[in-house]
Amino acid sequence: MHAIEQQQSDNSAFLLTIEEAISSTRTSRATLYREINSGRLKTVKIGRRRYVTPEAIREWVAGLSDGEAA
Repeated sequence: MHAIEQQQSDNSAFLLTIEEAISSTRTSRATLYREINSGRLKTVKIGRRRYVTPEAIREWVAGLSDGEAA
C-alpha cells in the first residue's frame, strides 16, 4: 500500500515528506523538485522542512498531459 492510500484509509490529516512524495508519485527527485520549483506542485514549508499534501499531488497529476508526464 502506498503512503497516500495508507494515510487515506486512516482518515487523518497529514503531510508527506519529499521522500514519501517521490515514492508515492514514482518520480525521480529531480522531477519532483523541478515541478516544485516551477510552481506546478504546491508544497508546505514548516521550519526548514518541506512537505507535500496528498491534495497537491492529486491536483498536480490531474494537471499533467501526456506530453508532461514525468
